[in-house]
Amino acid sequence: GEVDVSSIPDENLVVLQEYLAHEKWPRIGEISHATDALLANLHEWATSVIEYAAMLRKNGGKPEVLTRRNPLNLFSAVITMTDAENAIAEEDESSKVGWRATYSSLVAPILEDVRAYREAININGAIHTVNVYLDCNRVFFSAYNPETSVSFVTSIHVREINGLLAPNSIERSEFGLRAPPQTRSEMFHRLVHLLVMERQSRLLGYKKTLACKRKLKRIMRETRRISGHLATVTVSEDSLGELRC
Repeated sequence: GEVDVSSIPDENLVVLQEYLAHEKWPRIGEISHATDALLANLHEWATSVIEYAAMLRKNGGKPEVLTRRNPLNLFSAVITMTDAENAIAEEDESSKVGWRATYSSLVAPILEDVRAYREAININGAIHTVNVYLDCNRVFFSAYNPETSVSFVTSIHVREINGLLAPNSIERSEFGLRAPPQTRSEMFHRLVHLLVMERQSRLLGYKKTLACKRKLKRIMRETRRISGHLATVTVSEDSLGELRC
């Protein structure tokens, strides 16, 4: 029958501990998994159960069952993880299964203590509640879509902020010199409005990802022959003095 490892009688535990202390009882690792996997696993399980039962007896018995509500305020959130059926779904936040979706759901409760800003904005035609967290020299963005109950997460290093917010030469000529953010909230507000949903092509389809990026200003586009092949070359200005082809 099944062994209740949390309720081993004291008289049985005394005998089991004597076995464990005997000089001929193998130590952990002495039995090779390669040559005798069954005996090695049984030995490790028995040793662990006896040590666990001894710890329970020493500390007054089984602890109380942990639940979401008991003890009070022990857990801030409960996240359920479900394995995806394939590698594509594993890495797709919108699939609601797999490690990527679980990671996105974990970011909010883990970083709640360092949340610096919150705003509801329209991203690619859908309203998202965006939370901004600042930790370890990175700015984390968590965008939650209440209609689909899906969270998307991305982050940037703090050294990228200047490049994202500083106007490039085209923006300066069209709109004039824009003053830098005067407060941290204004800075996060501008960064939040740079968030976009991108579709990344995969072998078996597409997945959506959240990105913080400025809109490129196209300078020119022309078709040229490069190494014998016709190619369309597009040149855009990203940040001031930085071109992207």
